[in-house]
Amino acid sequence: MPEIKSSSRRYKVIDYCLRKMHYPTKEQLAQKIRDMLGERISERTLEEDIRTLREDEGLGYFAPIKYDKRHKGYCYENPHYSLSNIPLKEEEVYSLEFAVGILRQFKGLKPVKEFEEAVQKIEKYVNLSLHAGDAEFDQYVQVEKGTGEKGIEFLEPLFQCIREQRTLKLLYHKFEGEQAQEYLFHPYMLKEYRNRWYILGFYPKRGYIITFALDRVVGLDALTEIFERDKSFHADTYFKHSFGITVVNNSKPEKVVLKFAPSQSKFIKTQPLHPSQKFLKETKTECRVQLIVALSHELLMHILSYGAEVEVLQPDSLRNEVAAQLSKAAKLY
Repeated sequence: MPEIKSSSRRYKVIDYCLRKMHYPTKEQLAQKIRDMLGERISERTLEEDIRTLREDEGLGYFAPIKYDKRHKGYCYENPHYSLSNIPLKEEEVYSLEFAVGILRQFKGLKPVKEFEEAVQKIEKYVNLSLHAGDAEFDQYVQVEKGTGEKGIEFLEPLFQCIREQRTLKLLYHKFEGEQAQEYLFHPYMLKEYRNRWYILGFYPKRGYIITFALDRVVGLDALTEIFERDKSFHADTYFKHSFGITVVNNSKPEKVVLKFAPSQSKFIKTQPLHPSQKFLKETKTECRVQLIVALSHELLMHILSYGAEVEVLQPDSLRNEVAAQLSKAAKLY
């Protein structure tokens, strides 16, 4: 045990020298060990220590120590290396590299910025730069990202207002409006959908829940007025029958039956259209599914995206609307 402790202390001194001194020689390394630890070691012991730091699988340091002939001394090939780094196996390094790379691609989001420093520390510890830099990682793995960051600066203040139940004065610019309008609003929850963030809550003037897209929020002001959250609102069930972000007030869910071409069967199985999806029929000629959803513009647009690969069987109102839209589209060609 004493020998293990002694060698461990020498490793730390060697590490210190390689990080702080300019290409130390064997003589300088041995002298530093003598000065700091009061221990005299032979050249052979020093060489064995260096070999152990480089190659010993049990320790797992795999220190990138090299001898520089031009400077006639030792150094780390990676100037950021240190024994204080977390000793990880190669597969663990690649796992962390993957996770950090994913987080890096979302670094524009305010919540991610809160632990961006921690991500950078992990990068430093596992020396990710030795395996793949920012540009190289993006060549291997890409995630879907929004076209811009407009509106995400409001995420943090909105989150605080939700927690504190503070009334908001929100300035919002609709797509169809020429000027932004002001709303007094009780924020309930934030929701991300298709790379866009939304805030939804109670609109006292109209007496119902309303949703705002953050990329169209022009400004907001947190008021001192505290609101009482509607106890009948439950975030986990509010979107149960909605398709997408839209929840049509006072609309009841309907049974929607869709008949898909058999080529779509596997896609629909692996990526259901909605949590309520149920397979009714699957043959060589068709794939029939049922959804229990509230009819909305988003549902209509999604069905139209399948073109000739889908037919709406019911309800009639949705079938007729899809037919009308396809007829308009056909006239364009």
